[in-house]
Amino acid sequence: MNRSTEEAERLRLIGRLAGLSFLAIPLLTIPLYAGLGSDDVDALVPLGVVSVVVGIVVLAVPFDRAPRWWVPFLGVVAFSMTTWGSSITGNYAAAALWPFLVVAAFVSITIDDVAIVAALLAYACVGMVVGLLLGGDDGPARAATVIAIPALLGISAILTTMRRREREQAERLRMLAKIDALTQVGNRRLLDERLDYEVRRHRRTGRPLGLFIVDLDAFKDVNDRVGHLAGDELLRTAAAALVGAVRASDTVVRYGGDEFAILAPEIEEGGADRLAAGIARAFEAVQAAGRPLTASLGWAIFPHDAADAQGLLAAADARERRAKIESR
Repeated sequence: MNRSTEEAERLRLIGRLAGLSFLAIPLLTIPLYAGLGSDDVDALVPLGVVSVVVGIVVLAVPFDRAPRWWVPFLGVVAFSMTTWGSSITGNYAAAALWPFLVVAAFVSITIDDVAIVAALLAYACVGMVVGLLLGGDDGPARAATVIAIPALLGISAILTTMRRREREQAERLRMLAKIDALTQVGNRRLLDERLDYEVRRHRRTGRPLGLFIVDLDAFKDVNDRVGHLAGDELLRTAAAALVGAVRASDTVVRYGGDEFAILAPEIEEGGADRLAAGIARAFEAVQAAGRPLTASLGWAIFPHDAADAQGLLAAADARERRAKIESR
């Protein structure tokens, strides 16, 4: 699943906060009821166990790669637990108001789809009605709950709409800053950002990460023989050929001048040779100074060739330079 680096990091943070919140619910609620001498403590223990299990599972999930339905699913789980807690204690407000606050915050900062927020709001309202019917709480607490819960989630829906528009605008501006204006692939800034992130991620997963440097062989001849406009067109065509030769999960950037870089996450064994062959085939259809375009290619694999981003760049660049010398 393709996600921007910012989104992946944000989802990882949200996953950690959600997991810790589910762990905190029983640690705060059960001692509180025990301190108050409530008879509901024994009945709340199963709810606490479920909450702890959910918290552990959530902390174990790699949220930066998890399906998008995980966040709404957490909302459903949290709302279901609040209904369960209210039916046990007979006090909807005291048992479950603060988990609603937590879920409302998650909804506000993680979900950009207003339809999903509306569905969660409807589900929460149903759970609230069930809790009020099963619970025995009367008076101001019940009235405050009837008003507070829909209001909290309604505010979340409004915040979601505002945040979605803000994110869309900010994302457009961020992407413009990371796109090479000539070739419309990524630029060096995008490579540095994604390379750092992918090295950290692959260090956690133990999977290999590939970095490739591609240097066009005939670019100077094209510039000298037919001019810079033709050279620019060659760069655009070469970039398009590279995009078509790599996987959807790979990132193509213009590394500088007539050099391109390809970041290949979780590359399989033998993937470097296959990618090199694919680039050669793609360049056969590109004419450069009257002959098929060729390129010098160097690559490095994390963690075999280097243990960090700068080392990976240096190793790939050194192999590309050796390939360039050997081809002369």
